[in-house]
Amino acid sequence: MMKCYFKYNSLLLAVAIATAICAQSLNINQIFAPFEYMSIRLNAFGDLSILISCYSIIDIGDLINFNNLYEFHINLECKENGATSISCKAAYILRDVSTEVGRMEIYNLIKYFCNFLDCNFKILNEKIEKTIDPITGKRYVDKLTIEFTFLCNANHLVELFLKLKPDGLLDMVDYSILKPPYLIKMRIENPITAAEALHILLSENEVPIDFTFIKRLRSYFKLEYGKMYIIDVAKIFNYTLPIRTCSKSSTGTFIEIMLDIPGFADYEFIEIKPKFFIAGGPRKGKYTLTNVFPPNPFPAGTIIGNVYVKFKVIQRGLVLKPPTMSPKFLGFVFLSIAITIMICLTYLFIRRGILTRR
Repeated sequence: MMKCYFKYNSLLLAVAIATAICAQSLNINQIFAPFEYMSIRLNAFGDLSILISCYSIIDIGDLINFNNLYEFHINLECKENGATSISCKAAYILRDVSTEVGRMEIYNLIKYFCNFLDCNFKILNEKIEKTIDPITGKRYVDKLTIEFTFLCNANHLVELFLKLKPDGLLDMVDYSILKPPYLIKMRIENPITAAEALHILLSENEVPIDFTFIKRLRSYFKLEYGKMYIIDVAKIFNYTLPIRTCSKSSTGTFIEIMLDIPGFADYEFIEIKPKFFIAGGPRKGKYTLTNVFPPNPFPAGTIIGNVYVKFKVIQRGLVLKPPTMSPKFLGFVFLSIAITIMICLTYLFIRRGILTRR
């Protein structure tokens, strides 16, 4: 049985924030994305965004020769306004096989995921082009590429997401939390190419699926000096059970909380649960509370309880304020300025007359 070693790779958006920090802390050069990850960000305007991402591993059986599979991905996205984005592609190296055999294996893979996703598919484009064999290095080998899509609406994608999502942090996501604005994603990846992206051991028949949920809460806080604020994840999701990590997370769970600092403000942290490493500060323009750097992931199935940050907005640095002036004082100032200007002009005119006589 072939073994595939997966480094860390990810989705979008918020995981990329952790990439540079994690790669440096782990002394690696590859892109970093944990098996399970949560990112919480508060910007300087009080907007709060939350991203939760977790992988699920499925066994598809002996459907295709993964050594010949050059590229394969299925991207399914659904937004709160009902808009869907579906992008699917499969590319197969015709290494010692005919075009018909390659096409049949790709179709077997597509039909499997049709049943898995409970929807039909449509072929959009098919082409054969020359490429370099990634295994043998041989030039000008034929590559069969098929682009396709799945015929399903937003409601179906939401039901699929809630039905297939792994346990752990995504347990907090249900119908009640799927209110605008939000975004859900499912990405099915090729295990051969993903073998360069994740640090988990897969068999040749296993395929990783990345589930991602993003929620944005605009004007969640109105940040003001001297006031106290609380980021309570359980409250945000209206989740009454203890928060726990994914039971099958082979590389652990990472959490990051990023707080942008507005203007001449600073944050005083009152209470943080669970304990995180605190990085950054006013000079960096933000604080980062994390277990990514230094790496200290929560093991699989850990009961976290809640993710909770209580902080206070305080002033920092020198803030210049104009003095309070009465109308009489302002009148005196303006009169003094006017008299000074008149004296200067009179002096200039007199001096000019004297010079003219000479």
